[in-house]
Amino acid sequence: MAAPIVEKSKTANAGRFSYNYASLADTLRVVHELFDPIEIKNDQIVMDWPWEDGSVRPTLVMVTQWRHVPEGDGRPDPNEGWSEPSGHVRVRSAGGNSPAQADGIGISYAKRYSIQLTFGIAADDTDEMPNVPQQQERQPKPSTTQQSQSINALFHSLGVTDRLQACTLYLAALAGQPIEKASDLNDIQAETVIKYLTKQMNAIAQQRAQAAKEGQQQ
Repeated sequence: MAAPIVEKSKTANAGRFSYNYASLADTLRVVHELFDPIEIKNDQIVMDWPWEDGSVRPTLVMVTQWRHVPEGDGRPDPNEGWSEPSGHVRVRSAGGNSPAQADGIGISYAKRYSIQLTFGIAADDTDEMPNVPQQQERQPKPSTTQQSQSINALFHSLGVTDRLQACTLYLAALAGQPIEKASDLNDIQAETVIKYLTKQMNAIAQQRAQAAKEGQQQ
């Protein structure tokens, strides 16, 4: 089943380029059309989060929770608890003409993507990147030392201790392309592997956060 679509009705300017994006209001409208009657809230929490350099650091993350609202007066049932936090999105400052504005843009971005992840809806295209003119296809180059170090650090964080485990992850990341070690990768492949391993780290971080919360409740 295809994900419900939220239309990108807002336009932002980014230097020479402009791009469309789905506003927070658009996102909430689609969610309420599909799932009402519900109440939604966002919270920012600090949790261990894997960074692009392979490290895991305490990081500010946006999460979404929801609960049903009885029909009638629209007041939440005090006995109706909130859902578990989900839709984890790292909060990053972005753009703006001042630090405060950059923080606001980053928080708004994190909120709407957290809500979209929680309810399984999608914007009407794949991302929010500017409409950059078409460029020639990128030609692969040898991977860099920094990329190899990042991959090895991610392997270490994931508990990969032997070549067989590493090869299995390379196969998964590169759709079956056999690779034995990081230095065998070109730079494009290395970027793909880093993104894949970082995604695995994100999933583990979320599982740990959930387990820690359940442990505190017991």
